[in-house]
Order: sequence, then structure tokens, then C-alpha cells
Amino acid sequence: MENNQIQKFLKLVDELENQSDIELLLADDLIKQAKYLAGINKIELMGGDYPTIEDFLNVDIEAKRGIKGSVLKVSKYIPNSKKLIIMNNPYFKKEFVHQFLKQYPLNIEETPDFLILDYLFKEINKISEKDTYLLISGTPSNKFFNKIKEENKAIINELNCWDIMIYRGKLPSFYKDTEFYRTNGKSIKGNMKINLLKKTQ
Repeated sequence: MENNQIQKFLKLVDELENQSDIELLLADDLIKQAKYLAGINKIELMGGDYPTIEDFLNVDIEAKRGIKGSVLKVSKYIPNSKKLIIMNNPYFKKEFVHQFLKQYPLNIEETPDFLILDYLFKEINKISEKDTYLLISGTPSNKFFNKIKEENKAIINELNCWDIMIYRGKLPSFYKDTEFYRTNGKSIKGNMKINLLKKTQ
């Protein structure tokens, strides 16, 4: 039997539909014009080439379907509305982190991972509203996944808009046919967990 909060999430997955043509690959020049895709209710951040879950709009720098662009600029592509957002095994390449930190110098108390997560949640907060669900999957060793917890809200300020409903829970039936892969292309067998968050403001 799945957790009540997961059941609510899965019910919304079935009920909500994206109204835009998510088969379209948006070219870089179109993205630079900051043209919005209205009618988007289900989004996957960092899905890779293709969305992990078929009817979610994929936003990834390597996207071959969905929006080819950085998740740290997602508010340029999608207007604010109530949505379901998923993020599977979040990862940022070392080269990207290096470039990112050139633009955002660190304070003494900050670390690169916390700074990137705070900026990522700032973007997620721009495209979501109260009662939006955010489902994040990952392995406990994933340095971005494992930092999303109550005690880190003091460091990841943008996380304060969210209640953590489930912390390191079991993968729901939503993922029953999903294969997860490491950045080197190797399959992840077992040990995947989820954090389910709900926006409170």
C-alpha cells in the first residue's frame, strides 16, 4: 500500500495533461527569445535526452525532446502555474559547476553544492505555486539528492517554501517500468529512494 501523499501525487499524474506540443524540440534561438510554453502541468528536470516518464515535459541541456536548455533557467521557458515536477538522480557536470561558480562567488559559509541547490530551487519556485508537488529520486550517495532534508533549510533558503512529505521513501509504482542510469551509462540496480515535497507558499 502506497503512502497517502504518494497516492495523491499519482492521482494528479493521471488527471493532469500538458496542453502544449511536447514532441517539439525547441531550438536554442527560440529559447533565447524567452518564449513561454503555456499549458505545461507536468515537468521533468534533468531528464537527459528524453523524458524518463513519457508525458512529462523534459528540460535538459542535452534534450532531444522537450526543452534543450539549463534547468537553472527554466523560468525563462515555462510560466508559473500549478504543476507536478519530477527530478531523477540530479547531477551537474564538473565543468558546469566550475562555470556556475565563476558567476556566483561563494560566501565563507557556502559550499558549491548548497549554492547550486539554492539557485535551482529559486528557479523551481518561480515556475510553481502553492500545492505543487516535487518528486525527487536518487541514491543516498547522490550529493544533491542527499542534501534535500529539513536540517539543510537554513542553508538552502529557497527550500523553506516546501514541506518534505516523504524523506528517502520507496520508489512508487509510478516508476515500475523505469530504468535509472549513472552518468557513465551503467544501470543503477536498487537503492533508489524518493523525497516528496509539497509547496506551502
